Amino acid sequence: MEELATSYLFCHYFQKEGEAGKLHQQEFTVSFYSNGEDYACVQHPRSVLQWLNNDKLSKDDITYPHFVFWGGDKPTKIAFASFMMDVSWFCPMQLIRAKDDWNPPTEKGMEVVNDFAAYSYTFYQELEAITPDFISVKDENGKSHRVSVSEHEELRNCTLNDAIGIITWAGKRYIAFDHLMLYLPIES
Repeated sequence: MEELATSYLFCHYFQKEGEAGKLHQQEFTVSFYSNGEDYACVQHPRSVLQWLNNDKLSKDDITYPHFVFWGGDKPTKIAFASFMMDVSWFCPMQLIRAKDDWNPPTEKGMEVVNDFAAYSYTFYQELEAITPDFISVKDENGKSHRVSVSEHEELRNCTLNDAIGIITWAGKRYIAFDHLMLYLPIES
């Protein structure tokens, strides 16, 4: 489980029965909530398309399972159980925390298949400045990109603690204001 600015990303591996030589990999974004009941909000990887188009998440791309952590402050195990809005792409499961040096078993003859490779993206978080007129973000090459606050009034409430950076997906780049679910294409 990797901590992101506004949620977590978890990756799990499994082998399908009767399928020799392949190990499937899936990554999901998850946020945890507790209001009398412990539940998580798990998003299908294809929800990245909705984010980048500034659309609302589809109910088919989100589910809310119960969760239980074991192991104290640094959990060693997490279990997801059915709750509401069950979907076919996410089933109840128990995950064991991988050790820091763990790698998927890609020994001779084992192929790792990313089931959602088409939806994989990178997020580079490098907020450079917030001024009354613009917000500046640096990309991974050190180039600055500015967004005018007057063109996007919701940016007036941004803080240095917000998830602001550059998302790269399918060869396209966006300035990402993740906490606002606002993604602005970067023109070449």
